[in-house]
Amino acid sequence: STKLYLNSPYCKRNRESLYAIQTAYACRECIGLHYQSQSERSKTRLLRSIRKNRINLWGDRPNINNICIHFEREPYKKRTVYYSKLTKLMGLEQAYLGTVSLQIERIRKMVGY
Repeated sequence: STKLYLNSPYCKRNRESLYAIQTAYACRECIGLHYQSQSERSKTRLLRSIRKNRINLWGDRPNINNICIHFEREPYKKRTVYYSKLTKLMGLEQAYLGTVSLQIERIRKMVGY
């Protein structure tokens, strides 16, 4: 298939899309635009990754964001694939709980609890 590329007038590179700025058009790099995920903090990015993996593993169901709940394996899913994905998910959740526990400990020290 043939793809149409546009030439960015500032950086002279081929781009799939250009964005309109006040009096001209330019690519994302020339304007300095970035994707929302690029400005996320590491904890927020980790949470998004956990949610994505949980939905991939169990589907979008109630309490899917509750990391204290793990759902049963669907009978049609391969056991080896399921457990490898579950192991990856548990590693992400463990990393998140580590960051949250540090934050809770800091708050406890500030409050004097």
